[in-house]
Amino acid sequence: MLDKDFEGTEEDYLYGVVTDKPSKSGGSYYATINVFGEGEKDYKIADPANFAKGDVVAFDFNNKGEAVLKSAKIFKGKTLTEYDDGYVTISDSVYKVDSAAILYNKDSDGDLDKKISRSKLKDYEGKGIDFAIEDGILVAAVVYDEAEEDGNGDAAKEITYVSEADGVIVIGDKAYEVANTVILYESDGKTVRAAGKNAVLEALEGANENAIEISKFVVEDGVIKSITLKD
Repeated sequence: MLDKDFEGTEEDYLYGVVTDKPSKSGGSYYATINVFGEGEKDYKIADPANFAKGDVVAFDFNNKGEAVLKSAKIFKGKTLTEYDDGYVTISDSVYKVDSAAILYNKDSDGDLDKKISRSKLKDYEGKGIDFAIEDGILVAAVVYDEAEEDGNGDAAKEITYVSEADGVIVIGDKAYEVANTVILYESDGKTVRAAGKNAVLEALEGANENAIEISKFVVEDGVIKSITLKD
């Protein structure tokens, strides 16, 4: 059921995982999000680039009732070092995992797979994790094979959306921030098509009309460092 009328207050912050691709209805975009403490609902969103399928999100609402991403509350591209009896160690920090936390894994292709129990986090020690913390407790996370998520190698993906205002691009079903020093390479992997965030985003803006195929992209700590176009 569409939760079109829920606006929240400026003190409200919701945390969860986007479980389906954003859709457009009546001039507005909507995303299905499994939200901690709320369950799975459709929310009107301000920018679909910030709510790609498989993203861990934290958000509140603007005066139009649209969900607005709070990226400072999300931690991406980290390594899950250890899980032990309801607690995780991530990059030398220890967090309690709420028993009702929204937890998902990704398959070998980097696509959102299924919801998992917190005990299954043990299987992802040494793997990648994106997560959200509320009052020091982990309340939402997605775990994945780190090598796949880094995008190093033949990604065989498409750029489907570019937000120049936010410095974000969507590859496949996932949104990424773009580094200020990002480089866009031609298909040979050597010739530079564009360099720098603004120049690269401008070169890729055609993806909003027709998806742009790429052969490779490199991510460090959730931020794209380089992209190689496909023939």
